[in-house]
Amino acid sequence: MRRLSGRFALLAAALLVAAGALAQRGRFPERETDDEAMSPKKAEFHFLRLEYTDMPEFHRRWGYSSRMGTGSGWWLVDWPAADNHFTAGVSRLTRVDAGDPQHVRLTDDRIFDYPWIYATQAGWWDLSDLEATRLREYLLRGGFLVVDDFWGPEQWALFERTMARVLPGQAISDIRLSDSV
Repeated sequence: MRRLSGRFALLAAALLVAAGALAQRGRFPERETDDEAMSPKKAEFHFLRLEYTDMPEFHRRWGYSSRMGTGSGWWLVDWPAADNHFTAGVSRLTRVDAGDPQHVRLTDDRIFDYPWIYATQAGWWDLSDLEATRLREYLLRGGFLVVDDFWGPEQWALFERTMARVLPGQAISDIRLSDSV
């Protein structure tokens, strides 16, 4: 009897894993690789990556920095794989209808259609006056900017100087762990 219940438990566990795998198959579009951009789709949330101007001394002159091997500029590091993974996670872990990831320049009016925007390698950006003005307008309208991938105090200092141009007189403050956010 004991031997039978152990085999039954093993069989039940295998069936649960198989059922979970089958259930996940239909949730996401099939793609050859994560490095392909997703097909356009209207939805309530889109991952929006900002295209921005690099500082000339930090420009990647060898002509690429994305996993697709095309384009230039630090804004597209890990594009589109990171954007696709994040979007798939939002779809899988929430009830939010997540659409295709997008990327636009700060000067594009479409940024105001998205409440959440992302910029990577912002320690190497060199926003033009127009880009800084547009980012200020976006943030003052209630938009939310997420930045990441700082490599040392020099990059953070450059980001702080840029944000001082974007929002003069406003300091960057840390969010405490106890904050309700």
